[in-house]
Amino acid sequence: MSFCNRLKNEIKDVLVRRKAQKDMLHSRTHDSILEALSSLSIQEKESLFLELKRHLEGSSETTAYAEKIFQSYSRQYLEESRDLKGIRILELGPGVNLAAGIHFVLAGAAQYVAVDALAAFPERPKEFYKNLLEELRNRPLIVGRSSITQQQLDEIVTLEPRVRFHPEKIAYHTPVFAENLPFSQDHFDYIYSNASFEHFEAPEKVIRELYRVLKPGGLTVHIIDLRDHIDFKNPREFLKVPVKDYKFTSPYGTNRLRSIDFKTAFESAGFSLRKFAITEQNEIDDEEFSTFDEYFKQTYSREELKILGINVVGVKPG
Repeated sequence: MSFCNRLKNEIKDVLVRRKAQKDMLHSRTHDSILEALSSLSIQEKESLFLELKRHLEGSSETTAYAEKIFQSYSRQYLEESRDLKGIRILELGPGVNLAAGIHFVLAGAAQYVAVDALAAFPERPKEFYKNLLEELRNRPLIVGRSSITQQQLDEIVTLEPRVRFHPEKIAYHTPVFAENLPFSQDHFDYIYSNASFEHFEAPEKVIRELYRVLKPGGLTVHIIDLRDHIDFKNPREFLKVPVKDYKFTSPYGTNRLRSIDFKTAFESAGFSLRKFAITEQNEIDDEEFSTFDEYFKQTYSREELKILGINVVGVKPG
């Protein structure tokens, strides 16, 4: 059953990526939805809007999600009494769009760079970026500005004839494995990732690479999801699989490291941890604990295995 779920997820991922690259398909769907809306009553439209809003709030494909990522990671940077102006930012595993990068550059960053191991960055339909730029023009305070001009946007991204980012402002590199980053030593001021570290096959090597490319005094921030990504309703299901039988299958598989492993890896690489916080945990009863592979029962405490998410904030001394 687990293998079937993984296969279905991989097929779904391919189809989603292919579909995202076809603007014509998106336009036809968009037009048909608008046409259908005209036949609905006001009450039905409102009900549909609220239902869609609830459904999309957590989706990485929405402008609201991009704003959420920007707000979260810019706030954590600024908590260190820092200024976004003029900094170079690296994001590991940006997901389906580079909208957060647009926010960061408009907020003053000199450059936003994103890397991904999957050479399949699904170009979002122009409609997505058109909506994003319009929203930023109407709400410039999101990025700390009183106003945003069209010229300022054009210096970052253009939409015709296709979505194109200006690489001196926003750069996307793929396929790039985070264990071997194509950047010089002490290159970035800020490095962050959102639910990416659990997908790295060799996270300890990635952390050492981050230390190398981060400037002395630079900040690195990571939200790490420790759940089994095959079925979030059973977040520790993969801990039942023996080490010799577990197959790492990115993007849906995870490395199964626990929070203490990440803490040790960041400190061993040389980072000074400013924060190491638990973001999610739930209890383990005796019945569930008894089903875990012996490796996990003997290597980790039950308190450690309760932890399902962490927030890591580290500084490179200097």
